[in-house]
Amino acid sequence: MTTISELKPIKSSGLDLQQYEGNKVPIVSVEIIEIPSYDDPSEMNKVLKIKTGVVAKFEGEAGSVDICASELFGLKVDEVGNLGWADNPKAKLKKFLEKMNVKFPVDLVTKNVTLRVRSKKNEDGSTKTFLGFITD
Repeated sequence: MTTISELKPIKSSGLDLQQYEGNKVPIVSVEIIEIPSYDDPSEMNKVLKIKTGVVAKFEGEAGSVDICASELFGLKVDEVGNLGWADNPKAKLKKFLEKMNVKFPVDLVTKNVTLRVRSKKNEDGSTKTFLGFITD
């Protein structure tokens, strides 16, 4: 039996996303959302969020969580105030649309993408792992 003074933190097992790397899944939604600006977190930027259907379910203490893959693409506002994407050959969304052989983001729904596991460092030094998909 462990005493209170012997208790130690135990890292939760979580869900191993590596098993989904390379799987092909359909895109189910394309939506415009707002996220804090990287340059100034007090400002909000509009981006395009492209999301797949449910890839897995994670059962945790708080209940079941659906795991989907998603990617964000920056949007631009022209001098008149219209929202769109950069018409630059190196622009991430333009290249992705060409790769997927569509002209408009809405046409991506039902198209299959290849999953990839991505990691991001948190401010506390820990690593957050999530599912995205190959865009280039």
